[in-house]
Amino acid sequence: MKILLVEDNNILSKNIKEYLKIKWISVEHELYWDRAYDLALKNHYDVIVLDINLPWKDWLSILKDLRANHINTPVIMLTSRNTTDDIIEWLKTWADDYMWKPFSLEELVFRLEAIYRRTAQDKQNLIEINWLEIDIEKRKVIKDWNIIDLSKLEF
Repeated sequence: MKILLVEDNNILSKNIKEYLKIKWISVEHELYWDRAYDLALKNHYDVIVLDINLPWKDWLSILKDLRANHINTPVIMLTSRNTTDDIIEWLKTWADDYMWKPFSLEELVFRLEAIYRRTAQDKQNLIEINWLEIDIEKRKVIKDWNIIDLSKLEF
């Protein structure tokens, strides 16, 4: 499983990355949304874990940008806000799940695995060999999280 973590708290990010590494989950961390967005456009991730309180761009714009560019990667929102209105707004705006800070790293793993299981049906056309992924339906080849441009004949 490959995760894109967008979190501005370096201590929390480091803890998440180290814990997920122990669980054999690959994590790419980005502090700034513009760089994370470029990664999300170019690479394949199974889940995006997104801090809702990024200082550089609001979460609603981030989710709208993702979905407008047909990036349907599931998103787990990390937040310190926990009102019912907030939760409804996130779920209405294409977030797939949310976790309140502080949270258990073990619970994060279980939520990541649950989302991965739910979306695994969409991955039946995906062949993975080491760091190479071949998406038969979308006719894409991805190596080390980078899309390799191929002609129809090469594919």
